[in-house]
Amino acid sequence: MAEIQTASPGNTRRRTATTCWRRLAPGLALAWLVACVPLPPKPAPDGATARRTWMGARQAERFLDRAPDAQHFIAPGLQGVFAELRDLPADAPPAPGSLTPYAPYRHLATPPDPKRYNLRQLVVKVAQGAAVRLRGGQLVPAAEVATPDQARRLERAGLTPEALLGDLRALQVAVKAAGGTLGRAAPRLDEADLQRLHRRAEATTGREQPDPNLFYFVHLPAGTRPLAAAALLTALRGLGSLETTYFQPIPMNAQVVDQPPTTTIDVTDAQGYFRPAPTGIDVDLASRLPGGDGAGVRVVDVEAGWDDRHEDLPPMAFRLGVNWGDDHGTAVLGEIAAGVNGFGASGIAPAATVGWSSVTNLDPFAAPIYFYSVANALLMSGLTLRAGDIALIEQHFPDLLAGPCPNRCNCEQFGFVAVETVPYEHLAISLLTGAGVVVVEAAGNGQTLVTPASPADSGAIVVGASNGDLTPACFSNFGPRVDVHAWGGGIGSLGYGESLFMRVDAGGAPVLDATGTPIVDLLPDPAMRANGADATQWYTRLFGGTSGASPIVVGAAALVQSTRLAAGLGRLAPVALRTLLVATGTPQAAGTMPAIGPQPDLARAVAGYLPDAARFVGQAGAPLTVAPGATFSLTTQFDNSGSARWTGGHVMSVAPSFQSGQQEFAGPSLPQGRAAAPVQPGDRVTGSMVVSAPAQPGTYRLVVQLVAPGGVVLARSPAAAVVVAQPNTPIDNASIVVDSAPGSLQDGQTGSVTVTATNIGTTTWTTPSHRLVLARGLRISLPQFGKPVVGGVAPGQSQSFTFEVICNGSGQGWFQAQMGATSGRFGGTAERTIVCQP
Repeated sequence: MAEIQTASPGNTRRRTATTCWRRLAPGLALAWLVACVPLPPKPAPDGATARRTWMGARQAERFLDRAPDAQHFIAPGLQGVFAELRDLPADAPPAPGSLTPYAPYRHLATPPDPKRYNLRQLVVKVAQGAAVRLRGGQLVPAAEVATPDQARRLERAGLTPEALLGDLRALQVAVKAAGGTLGRAAPRLDEADLQRLHRRAEATTGREQPDPNLFYFVHLPAGTRPLAAAALLTALRGLGSLETTYFQPIPMNAQVVDQPPTTTIDVTDAQGYFRPAPTGIDVDLASRLPGGDGAGVRVVDVEAGWDDRHEDLPPMAFRLGVNWGDDHGTAVLGEIAAGVNGFGASGIAPAATVGWSSVTNLDPFAAPIYFYSVANALLMSGLTLRAGDIALIEQHFPDLLAGPCPNRCNCEQFGFVAVETVPYEHLAISLLTGAGVVVVEAAGNGQTLVTPASPADSGAIVVGASNGDLTPACFSNFGPRVDVHAWGGGIGSLGYGESLFMRVDAGGAPVLDATGTPIVDLLPDPAMRANGADATQWYTRLFGGTSGASPIVVGAAALVQSTRLAAGLGRLAPVALRTLLVATGTPQAAGTMPAIGPQPDLARAVAGYLPDAARFVGQAGAPLTVAPGATFSLTTQFDNSGSARWTGGHVMSVAPSFQSGQQEFAGPSLPQGRAAAPVQPGDRVTGSMVVSAPAQPGTYRLVVQLVAPGGVVLARSPAAAVVVAQPNTPIDNASIVVDSAPGSLQDGQTGSVTVTATNIGTTTWTTPSHRLVLARGLRISLPQFGKPVVGGVAPGQSQSFTFEVICNGSGQGWFQAQMGATSGRFGGTAERTIVCQP
């Protein structure tokens, strides 16, 4: 049984109905809900279930003449891409001839439809190689950027300086005649910063990148008629020096609504993508690793509106542009960074530093004028993002002359396209990824092939949406350019405070539409609103679309970066991170179409750089002396310090030792974990065993090891020197402790090591029969291999020894210390790893 909320005239109540939900994979669309809810006594003649339907996306209309006040805030102390570029040495980029040739952008077909395009904002790009800048409201030649390289690029475009100047004059005449003005497409970013970013991207990618300083906006006055705007667009497209010209598409949230209601403010059970593959991306495992909370990674959400005061969100570290206050951005940030606090939702990377950059901004140098631009918001986010940080694009653009909707799935957004379909956005993504920033881009909900504006790879990770069972969501955009996918529905997050209610009449029977399908309404739900009208305490279980899928991928990317940081590894570059998520992901369901790529699997992703590992913790019960053949109890602890779950194939046992020609100590093998209750990364295991001592007298090394399947030894306990002897027999025995040693040295550098040896035997150490014996390996050299005891060391006394180690080359090395006598080495050992830096 499951509860279905019903709404009838004059009241809202709950009605219990038998459903087939439990047979469905998590995250399936509302269509399946309707198929599963029993209808009133009018079954289909053939006994089939009711015809499936779809509740389409909601898009809040935004008009720039009613824009809210702009917010311009950057937390002090944050340094970003552009600041770092200023600090870089002035290295010359590769010679122009070594770059992959530039692929020009095309004109976009943008009809004068005010619902899909901002007809008061045209985007123009001057031909590549044009050394022009906006000065005094006019495009003029700029001597500071007129270089031979620019001239060669302009010549390659088939233009002469004279033709360029003629077209620029014609541009300005046409804009002025229409009552318009010219503005920079990134008005709040210095031209020099964009130029540095451009050079960096070319040097990094080896490809000629479009020049961001050649994109401009044409702003038209309020009241401009669509036909007049269209006439100006046609005129500008006739100018050969303008590479591309189009109306600015209005950015929209890539969200759909598709899941049945629930009644709890704890929505974490609607976050099944936390679970292991194939259902989820295995946040459960990654969160247990060092750095598995996203610490050290910055994330900027690029869209239009947020309630960043929500009780389950951290403080915003940066805010750029105009905030329209939508629930959409609140839900997106909730998936990434909601607190793990026992209520609401849980963020995948709750310790990440988050902020937002709005697609609506203000040009203070042009009237001022509000404008739309995902590209500008993305470039602005570079003020706070470093290489390896993440920018998330949560918008898609209206359809470009899309045809009729082929089915009843999300028809309001049929034909909507990924933002890199549009030239300026493609440029901005390319420049940021070229500077090392990871860009995650929603593929869009238009059931459309993703076709970038250029054949040059933007470097973004493009995200499609599934039904939570690896099958493509019917609304998701698709194609080879879609790299990965994640859940596209039924996601628990922040905001909205609404649920789906089946409409019923006064008698409680479902109200049907003209096709006989029950009508479902999206209505405020008190169960999702912890404090009534206070939106900072609203929650949802309905978030979805590629807008819901993309934050899941951002969370996966953030955890890869943060766990690598915690392990002392470098952050991955954008394309390398994309390659990792694709190569280690769970493929979409076999035989399903269209192509939306695999779903990330963090367990497999982290295994490539954080292998299966264990760490010794402690041991109790190892005796100093024991009678031949006697038994004793030994307890040893290890941590699962790697990335794998232990399900029984990992075994704790006494390590083999054959000093006497046979196994000295005998004890059981203890499997660690089982399939139903694995030992998770970060867990500690304790093994207790009864050990039998060797039958022959002597000093033996007792070691307990933890072995992975296949026989790989992951960790060992330090060797405990156990003397097997009859009572009252003289015994040499020692314990060794490293008091100080360098963790790293430069190649050729000498370091000092101090160790202390304690006499835990029954004999007195004397010179020259007793000495500290040293050994070394890999990149460590030793000027001397031993140091004699000074004076005598009676039982219970200690002596410290100081010696030198030298780094020889680069990489890891180690040394080992143990006491020795004329009869051979005895007692415990102490060793330490040293990293030799180049």
